[in-house]
Amino acid sequence: MGVVKAFAREDYEEERLERKSAESVQLALHARSLKAKLSPLVGIVVALGTGLMLWYGGRLVLNGTLSAGSLVVFIWYLGKMYKPMQDFAKMTDAVTKASVGYERIREILETPSTIQTSMMPVALRLSRGKSNSSMLPSAIPRTVTVLKEITLKAEAGRMTALVGSTGSGKKRSPL
Repeated sequence: MGVVKAFAREDYEEERLERKSAESVQLALHARSLKAKLSPLVGIVVALGTGLMLWYGGRLVLNGTLSAGSLVVFIWYLGKMYKPMQDFAKMTDAVTKASVGYERIREILETPSTIQTSMMPVALRLSRGKSNSSMLPSAIPRTVTVLKEITLKAEAGRMTALVGSTGSGKKRSPL
């Protein structure tokens, strides 16, 4: 936001957001339209396939090549084969949502960490004072001097924090 404001690009960014939003809405409407057509299309394929099998099987039964019981069993098996296709056509929305969720999770997991960890954590010891606290290094190896002395002004009634990445050596000293 700071960069956009600094270069006075608010109007451009707002227009770009509106354009992208309109594209997203159009894509969502197109996807809904395809989804609405998929289930009836699968139903038509199932009905045509079953009708074709009944017609052909009926001719075989009338010619004496196939028994009526075998035709009934075959049609029953055919219905069992069509059932997963019908179920899949009805759950396209769930598959789409799961696919989008997977992409988001993968994107987060593949994002490189921006937290820089210190190769040599520093532990600091706080000494109590009225409004100033002196922090002196306590667990730093003798060969490397990282901090000599730091003074922190902590006013009464205000929240003061010492922050750093996990494992950087922040310790709570007993006061």
